[in-house]
Amino acid sequence: MTEITLVDKEPLRWSGEDAVPRDAGIYAIFLPDVSVAPKDWQADLRNEKNLLYIGQTKSKKGLRGRLKTHFAGTDSKTSAFRRAIGAMLYKQLELKPYYSSDEAKQYRFEKEKELSHWIQKYCTYTFCIMKSDAGEAEKEFIKEHKPPLNTKHNLWGVHPLLVNGARIECMKLAKENTQNNS
Repeated sequence: MTEITLVDKEPLRWSGEDAVPRDAGIYAIFLPDVSVAPKDWQADLRNEKNLLYIGQTKSKKGLRGRLKTHFAGTDSKTSAFRRAIGAMLYKQLELKPYYSSDEAKQYRFEKEKELSHWIQKYCTYTFCIMKSDAGEAEKEFIKEHKPPLNTKHNLWGVHPLLVNGARIECMKLAKENTQNNS
C-alpha cells in the first residue's frame, strides 16, 4: 500500500504548504530530469522513477512542515535532504556552506533561497499519511528502493559514498568559511 502511494502515484510539484496535510507519514522526493544535476552525479541519480530521497515525520507540523522545510526552507541545518542536495549542487549554484556558530553541528548555505528555487523548479514529491510506525516504513522503503541521497539505512555501494564525500567537502568548507568570518 505504501509503495503504491509513494512510487506509483503521480508526483506533485511544490505549490506551497497548503497542498500538504499536517498528518504524520512518509514522503518521497524525485528528480524527473536528472540532466539538471551536475554531470558527475547523473549516473548515480538515475533509478526507477528517479527517486532521490525518502523521509518520514511524526512531528506536530507533520508532512506539511517537513516538506516545507525541504522545498521552501531557509536553513539547511534542519534538513538532511537540503544538506545532501546542496552538497551535490554547491559548485553549480555557487552555494557557500558555513556554520552559524562554532558549536553548530550542521552546516547551512549562504544562498538558501537559490537552493529552494532549484528544488521547487526541478523536484517533485509524493506522500503517504501513516497513523503508526512511519519510521519503520521509511526504513523498509529505503532498503528496498535505495534512494541515492539517503545515507541513513542505505548500506549499499556508491550512493552513500558519493553523498557523504560531497557532504564532508561541504563540512570542511563550512569550517573554513566560519573561521574566516570570525
